[in-house]
Amino acid sequence: MAAEDPQTIIESFKIGTQLRVLESSLIIKRQVAEGSRMYAYVVINEDGAEQILKEIFYQPTWNYQDRIASNCTWKNVHSGSWEFSTQKKLQEHPHITKCFGGQHYSLDRRRFHILMEYAPFGDIRDVVRTYGRVDYATCWRFYGQMVAALGYMHRQGHVHGGVGPRNIFVFTQGAFWSFSILSFSLGPTGSLGRSCWK
Repeated sequence: MAAEDPQTIIESFKIGTQLRVLESSLIIKRQVAEGSRMYAYVVINEDGAEQILKEIFYQPTWNYQDRIASNCTWKNVHSGSWEFSTQKKLQEHPHITKCFGGQHYSLDRRRFHILMEYAPFGDIRDVVRTYGRVDYATCWRFYGQMVAALGYMHRQGHVHGGVGPRNIFVFTQGAFWSFSILSFSLGPTGSLGRSCWK
């Protein structure tokens, strides 16, 4: 790969690409999400286990200043290392997705990688597609788990900023469905508890 060019648009990794993250060799299995400043992939580690690799980056053509309120700093809110450290602080909660570590990509420092646990049943959309409507008791269990996770984030001084079906991942099924919130959009709270996002 050529040296990092700050004016080059960052493209997603192709299926089968091998990466070295946190001293582990990973292979990209498939891309599962894409956003204005991130990609997420299912990867296979050296032991054959699946994990999630979230990649946060800066695109040279985008003006992030327009998205940040005056009480937040551009560097902190758009830093992969900041998002990783925030997620590490919050992961003690049983319904917030666990992360194993994070680091800059050695071939392009604009890219920051966070390695996280894999949800075997996908997100809540996948569950509804596969199993159909969930019963009333299960809905209330999901709701209670989500409120508990968001309440914990708020008590720690953070907001999610993007709660939705694509960020709610399911880890167990049946009578004891359990999920966690993936912190794709964590942001610091501003004064008086307002979010920093416009």
